[in-house]
Amino acid sequence: MKLYYMPGACSIGIHVLLEEIGKPYDLQKIDGAKQEQYGPEFVKLNPKSKVPTLQRDDGSVLTEFPAIATWLARKNPEKGLLPSDPDGEARGRPFAAPRGAQLPAAVAAARSSENSAARDSRYRELSMPEA
Repeated sequence: MKLYYMPGACSIGIHVLLEEIGKPYDLQKIDGAKQEQYGPEFVKLNPKSKVPTLQRDDGSVLTEFPAIATWLARKNPEKGLLPSDPDGEARGRPFAAPRGAQLPAAVAAARSSENSAARDSRYRELSMPEA
C-alpha cells in the first residue's frame, strides 16, 4: 500500500491507522505549496486532486478519509478499530466525520504504546506544514 499525504492535512489520521495496523506501507508526500495535487501524475491517480489517497497493493485506489479508514478497519478486524455490531458502529465511528475531523480510537492506543515518543515524532513531522 502507498499513502499519498500532505503535511497539515487530514491524511495524518490515515497514517495513524496504518501505524496501528502494523502492515507495511509506503508514504508519498504531495507538496501543496507546489500544487503537486494538480499535477498530471497525481490527477491520473486521483482525479479529485485530494489527500488522503491510498493506493492498494492490487493497484486500485481509495480516496476520501471515511472510505479509506473504513476499508482499513474492516480489512483488519483483529485490531478492533470498528465495533463489530451495527449500533456500536453507528455510535462509535468518529472517522465518519467530514474531512476526518476526528481520529479513531487508534490514536489513543498509539499514544499509550511503548513506541509512542517515536510515533508522536513521526506524526508531528507529517502533520506540520513546511515553512
